[in-house]
Amino acid sequence: MLYAIGFIGFFTMGGLTGLFLATLAIDVHVHATYFVVAHFHYLMVGGAVMVTWAAFIFWWPQDHGTHVSGWMGKVGGCNHFYWL
Repeated sequence: MLYAIGFIGFFTMGGLTGLFLATLAIDVHVHATYFVVAHFHYLMVGGAVMVTWAAFIFWWPQDHGTHVSGWMGKVGGCNHFYWL
């Protein structure tokens, strides 16, 4: 669920920037700037990375019969209570 919430956050930010890009008065000024690049990366890279990492963390133990390694679990948030 951490990754689902993260994906929703990334996609919402990308969607809100898309509203600005759909408005002609603003798009004229931000065309060919890093605002467009950020919009693209929020939608494509942010969403794809969150979904891919979530699938990897979820399916790895089921596919390989082992748990995710310690460092990968910490990075992925599986052992977030371990840090407390």
